[in-house]
Amino acid sequence: MKAQRVQLYYVALTIGLAAITIVYLLVPVYPAYTLPVTPDLFGVAVVSALLATAWKIGKPLTLPFVLRRSELIVIGLIWFNLLILIAPRAFLSLFKTPGQQWIPCKIIPGFAPKLECLMQAAVNQHYGIRNFFIFFTGVILATLVFFLGRTVREAWKFLLSSIVFGATIVTGTGFLGEMLKIDQFLPKSLVNSVYGSYDYKMTQIFDNPGPVWTYLAPGLAITLWLSLSMRDLYRRILAIALSCFFTLGILATGQRGGFLLCLLYLTICSIYSSIKGWKKRNFPILMIGGVILAGVGSSVYSLVRNPLLISETAGKIGYSWKSAPMFFDDMRYKLWVAAWNIFRESPLLGHGYASWFQLNSQAFKSNSSIGVFHSAHNWFVQLPVEFGLCHSTIFFSIILLIFLVALRCQDTASKKILVILLTIAFIVPSFLGNLDDIRPVFYAHIISWATLLGKYSDRNLEAKNAYKFIHKNEKIRIYNIFNKKVILIVPIMAALIIIFCFLNFTWGGSAFEANLAQPSRSVFRWLGQSANIATFRTAENRAYSLSELQPFEKPIAVRFKDLQIDVNSDESISLALENGSKWLPKRHPVSFSKGMPDTARWISAGINYPFIQSNLAISWSKSLFWWEDFGGTLGRWCGKECWFLAKSCGHRDRLDFSLFAPRKDLTAATPLSIEVTTYPLPTGGTFSSQTLASLPQPLAQQQFQLQNPEERLSVGVEGKRDLAWYLVRVGTRSTLNPKTSGLSEDNRDLGVVVGEAVCSNN
Repeated sequence: MKAQRVQLYYVALTIGLAAITIVYLLVPVYPAYTLPVTPDLFGVAVVSALLATAWKIGKPLTLPFVLRRSELIVIGLIWFNLLILIAPRAFLSLFKTPGQQWIPCKIIPGFAPKLECLMQAAVNQHYGIRNFFIFFTGVILATLVFFLGRTVREAWKFLLSSIVFGATIVTGTGFLGEMLKIDQFLPKSLVNSVYGSYDYKMTQIFDNPGPVWTYLAPGLAITLWLSLSMRDLYRRILAIALSCFFTLGILATGQRGGFLLCLLYLTICSIYSSIKGWKKRNFPILMIGGVILAGVGSSVYSLVRNPLLISETAGKIGYSWKSAPMFFDDMRYKLWVAAWNIFRESPLLGHGYASWFQLNSQAFKSNSSIGVFHSAHNWFVQLPVEFGLCHSTIFFSIILLIFLVALRCQDTASKKILVILLTIAFIVPSFLGNLDDIRPVFYAHIISWATLLGKYSDRNLEAKNAYKFIHKNEKIRIYNIFNKKVILIVPIMAALIIIFCFLNFTWGGSAFEANLAQPSRSVFRWLGQSANIATFRTAENRAYSLSELQPFEKPIAVRFKDLQIDVNSDESISLALENGSKWLPKRHPVSFSKGMPDTARWISAGINYPFIQSNLAISWSKSLFWWEDFGGTLGRWCGKECWFLAKSCGHRDRLDFSLFAPRKDLTAATPLSIEVTTYPLPTGGTFSSQTLASLPQPLAQQQFQLQNPEERLSVGVEGKRDLAWYLVRVGTRSTLNPKTSGLSEDNRDLGVVVGEAVCSNN
């Protein structure tokens, strides 16, 4: 029975780690472009569920849970840095970020949209909360993976295998795509490979070659270690084959950082082989190590003497390599010099969490040669700029401590080589790029290092060097808590948050954007060609409706749930959506007929946040100006004649709105005559300007007069419950041009204002 349970668990572990590989390591969505909640928390739920299951099954799977003092210190410092040091700085950055004069997400109504905005804000707005959430998830994941590797037999093998499996899929897909001339394999909703048509290689899963080699780095480190340490000949041959496969994949990206990484890997492996051969008097091994080391040394010497040699050599075999010096990047050098100058302005405490982009933008204004980048392309440079010397020292100390503890935990030389190789896999990408640029790269390194620390390599630890939290003969409180399944709270809470996000967030949209150069109360985002928008009840209890769309191209067809509207170039379109409850929003599917050329990710229409909250919802209009606030009442100026589609107060069986005209020329002697005609539009139909040529029978035709600028009239039309919208024509006998009349610079011809209704009377 126990053997069956163990087998079933290993099947579950294999499936779970396959899910982790897919979610964490093969979903290359940039944090800047989508809400980083569902994949991240799904992975946390999977790992915690596997851990809880193993502990529930018990002795056949679990090992004595032992923590060294050094490991306890490392884990404690990581959580202390996250919760006590970084979290407050991330929170304060919402209110004070250099160059950011306001926080656009604060003015979006509804808790969930605010949260979505904070986590999806564009890089040039504020990306601190988004990156903090990913970092927070990474620390949770690392802790769970550490416990899994430490307490479950053979779990570390599965965890490291997931890293290698992910690297195999990415490399294999890249070469297959090159053979079949396919730019990308994943849906464009996940990644838009803009580099595929520019002779960049291996971009079929990731959007550019930069993250590819950094992603493959830990996988190559693991296979190289297996090549050196495996005793079984066939497994060693497989490890060597995978190492060559990953090396070719890294070199195929054409990135100089990847080339440098491979050189360092080969150097370490050749030195280890040489030392091993010398100790064992094994001259074949010694000779192989010496030959590789000599080859690496001569290659480096040749590149230093002729930095363009690799580009010239690659060109002779028909491969395009960057024609730039191998060991010097002028743009990066200028960027790092600028970072040093920024650092000197606030060396101790730094300029604030997530402040690099604004700081770099300001430096660019005085020196346009440095370029504006969302990161410093060097983690060791950017960290002191944002956090200062004091906090950065803690960061770097934790990293050094992790390396020393991991090195000390390994009881053989071959295992220490894995630590050294993984250290190179971290340092080189961090020095030349950013591990958090793309989520799979970040999580690949998180999982590999957490597994390395959790790997149970010494089972004869002395009691004086360890804290025994769980022991078969001890009933400690933590042990009892685990038996009471409290650990299951982690996957349950993660699942609840995932469900909340699925129910509440707007899917199919890009990052939130705003113009910081000229701050306004407008937050902008591009929608996908098919978007699902969640709407919440607001404090004003008004419709979530009137947000202007800015189509990339007209004419365009917009499909709402109850009506399709075709919009011509001289017409405007809005999102007129009804609210749901505070915690259970209404879902509104909206789709567009056209997308942006050359990209399917960002599409045909942008919307401004927050929605203008009004009881009068207008989805389509012609000759109707944009919304204004008239003494607490929202309305839109109509010219001499205007048309619009409307709903009011969330009702289908009645339309209510108001008419007023704050014009200086209105008197009792010269009143303004207004004609209002209302037509029905049934659910499920199609509307376009062509409909105006063959109108249905009107529901109502009404005549009104306004005799002074302060007068307001209420218009009510009885309809039917099966109507989707009301088509309204408003016409006036005269218009007023404020600029021609010398009243203001407003050069519009203004007739009458179509204003919102008072829904309390209905």
